[in-house]
Amino acid sequence: MTKLWRCEICGDPYIGDASPANCPFCGAKGKHIKEFKDAKVTFDVNLNEKDKKNAEEALMTEVKAASLYFCAANKTDDDEGKILFKALGKIETEHASVFKKILKLSTIPTADEPCF
Repeated sequence: MTKLWRCEICGDPYIGDASPANCPFCGAKGKHIKEFKDAKVTFDVNLNEKDKKNAEEALMTEVKAASLYFCAANKTDDDEGKILFKALGKIETEHASVFKKILKLSTIPTADEPCF
C-alpha cells in the first residue's frame, strides 16, 4: 500500500510503498524517515553565534556552488554536460534549502557572482 513518508532531518516528503533506504532529498539514513503522521520535523535548532555564523557561511557556499553549476549548464554546448551541471545545481540548491529552514529565512539568498 502506498504511504506518505517524511524525513525527520530535512522534512522532505516521499510517496511509496516502503520507506526509502535513504532520503532522496538530503541522503539521511532510512531510520530518519517515518510515516508522515509519526514524523517529528522541527527546525528549531538553538544556534550560538559561532554556529549561526557557520550555518550562514554554509548557506552561501551552497548558493554560490548552485549558481556556478547553473551557469556552467547554460554555457556548455554538450548535452550531457548540461544535464550534469543542472543536476549538481539542483543538489546544491537542496542543501541551501535545509540551511534556509534552520536559519528561519523566508527565501534563499542569491549569489552575487556573475556568470563566467
